[in-house]
Amino acid sequence: MKYIKNIILSSLVVLGVSSCNDDDTEYIYSVKPQVTIDNVSASTVTEGDSFTVTLNTNTPYKETLDFKLEIVSGGDMSDFNIGDPSEPDAPTTIEDGLGVDGYLIQIPAYATSYTFSVNPVIDLEVEGTDKYVFKLRSTRNGNGSLVGNDTFSVDVENYTNTTLGVELAWSKDQNYQYLKLNHEDTDPTTGAPISYPDDDEIINDHGDLCGIVDLDVILSGVGYLAGTADCPEVALETYTLPDGVWGIDVDLYEINFGFDPDESLVGSFAIPFQITIGKTGVFKTVIDYSDVLYTYSPIGSVTVATIEVVGGKYTVKDIDGNIVAQEQ
Repeated sequence: MKYIKNIILSSLVVLGVSSCNDDDTEYIYSVKPQVTIDNVSASTVTEGDSFTVTLNTNTPYKETLDFKLEIVSGGDMSDFNIGDPSEPDAPTTIEDGLGVDGYLIQIPAYATSYTFSVNPVIDLEVEGTDKYVFKLRSTRNGNGSLVGNDTFSVDVENYTNTTLGVELAWSKDQNYQYLKLNHEDTDPTTGAPISYPDDDEIINDHGDLCGIVDLDVILSGVGYLAGTADCPEVALETYTLPDGVWGIDVDLYEINFGFDPDESLVGSFAIPFQITIGKTGVFKTVIDYSDVLYTYSPIGSVTVATIEVVGGKYTVKDIDGNIVAQEQ
């Protein structure tokens, strides 16, 4: 019992010491700046047009205020970008540790107002008007606190154009093997290489075909429609095709695994791709090919589709001459 009493007494002493405060002590509490969505410049836009969003704070702050813009319905991340339309800000992904995909919006230090652009992109889809609903969330440093409504919506109307539009896509996570020559010496007399096959190894690897293969799109007899090293390659406002027959070529520009000199691909595999052909927002058809291009294919182009234009209307045929779509 004496031991327990000593413990209780010691606890009371500690409590008494810790509860003694100087009445002149000042306590500083960190109050987050309050941020509001104060203005969305338009309620309706057309694909390819931009609108702005203005955020205001009730007080300047010494550091950036980090938020993330997400699209929650009506579209997805491929349907818009953020910032100057010529130089959109980089999006955030799950790998950045900020949750679902979005765009990082940063109110600069000491600013009380910040405006950013939202740019709905033009695509080949034949669609009506979509209502894009966006949500703004505090993220990363969490310095700012959103007050009021944290969502806003804009109606995005379909953009149409009668010129030829194409999209070439070939993204795929591809498994492959490569041979690594682990030991190769030089004959001191002849200078010829001496290899030791028993020490070589076959390594399993994989990678996105977008990073291995560079494909472009050509309008036969005219020139490149899309050859930017992008994946997918997209060209939406190109040529108004007069009546006649036109070929669409896929150009195998480069295959590069990034191998070292002592490494080489084992075997070969097909390079599947998808070609979309149409008039932007008016008409489109999609053709999938899985066995036209291979890793051993020669560098160069192959005609994968033809367009017969009669009275301005398209009839699209595949590589075998089969009709895959007709514009009505």
